[in-house]
Amino acid sequence: MTKSHTPSSPHRILVVDDDQVQCTLICCTLDPAAYTITLAYDKQQALALCDTQYFDFAILDYELPDGSGADIAQALRRTYNIPFAFITMIDDRQRARRPIELGALGYMIKPITPKQLVIAIETACAEIEHRRNLKKAVDVHGTIGLALGIIMNQACLSKNEGLAQLRKFCQPRNLSLLFVAEHIVAAHDIFSHQKQQKPFNLAKVLEALS
Repeated sequence: MTKSHTPSSPHRILVVDDDQVQCTLICCTLDPAAYTITLAYDKQQALALCDTQYFDFAILDYELPDGSGADIAQALRRTYNIPFAFITMIDDRQRARRPIELGALGYMIKPITPKQLVIAIETACAEIEHRRNLKKAVDVHGTIGLALGIIMNQACLSKNEGLAQLRKFCQPRNLSLLFVAEHIVAAHDIFSHQKQQKPFNLAKVLEALS
C-alpha cells in the first residue's frame, strides 16, 4: 500500500454491504469532494480490494453473503490497519457489544438517515485524524528522545545539557531537531548491528550533517 491520506485529499472509504439500496444512500449522501467511496458486496471482494488499495476508513455490514463482517474487521485491524464502523439491521444490545470488542469506531442501525450517516462518518474521520496526529507526535518525541539518550551517554551529559547541545548544533545550520535525531538514531542502529569494538563516533555522524 503506497498511497496515504493527506489533509487536502478526500477520505477514501470502503463500504462493504450486500444491500445495494444502503450502498446507494451512502454514495449519494457523502460529499464526493470530501469522500471517495469504493463498494464491495461481500467479504472476498472487500479483502481483495484491501490488498490492492489504500483506505482511510471502512463501513461494514455485520451480515454478508459469504461470512460475517467481524471476519473483515479482524483483517482490517490486524493486517491492513484500517479503522472501521459497522452498519446493520440487527438492533440488539448484546450483539452491539461485539463490534466494540472488535475495535469498531461506531455501530449504526439500519435504516439510517442521511443526517445520521454524515454525523457518524464525520465523527469517525475526526477520531482517525486525532489518532494520526497523536501517533505522529509520539513518533517525533520518541525519535528525539532516543537521540538525546545517545548524546547523553556519549558525553556524560544531563538531559537538559544534552538537549542544549542538540539545539546548539541544529540552530546555526538551520536543521530541525527531528532531522538530526533521525540521523543519529539510524547511525547508532547500524553501529549496533555491526557489533564493533570501538565506541560509537557521534562527532563523525554530526560532521556529516554539517
